[in-house]
Amino acid sequence: IFRAAILTVDRGQMEAAYSVGLSGSQAFMRIVFPQAIRVAFPNIANTMISSLKDTSLAFSIGVMDMVGRGETLIASTTRAFEIYVALSIVYYVIVIILEKVFKFNECYFNRYMPKELASQ
Repeated sequence: IFRAAILTVDRGQMEAAYSVGLSGSQAFMRIVFPQAIRVAFPNIANTMISSLKDTSLAFSIGVMDMVGRGETLIASTTRAFEIYVALSIVYYVIVIILEKVFKFNECYFNRYMPKELASQ
């Protein structure tokens, strides 16, 4: 994601940075990186939300995840449907919150972008 975003920044941007006396690292951090992060951010957000949907973060760090806890509850009760509905609502709320946070950050990154570029 980051490599593709960096490659979208025009080579002339680096040349212009060199012409005003910036070093390679200064040119990257002040010119290229801010432009690349605007391009990469929507893909990063989609990847993070997709990862949340595919796997549980708690499971990946070795703790019993929500579905595992739900399976434990189902084994001790006969209310499987209600437990799965509650789990799906929790996952849905988490995804909605993440989408709102990423949308806010995307708008923040694009606030100074020219309108013809922001609409793409």
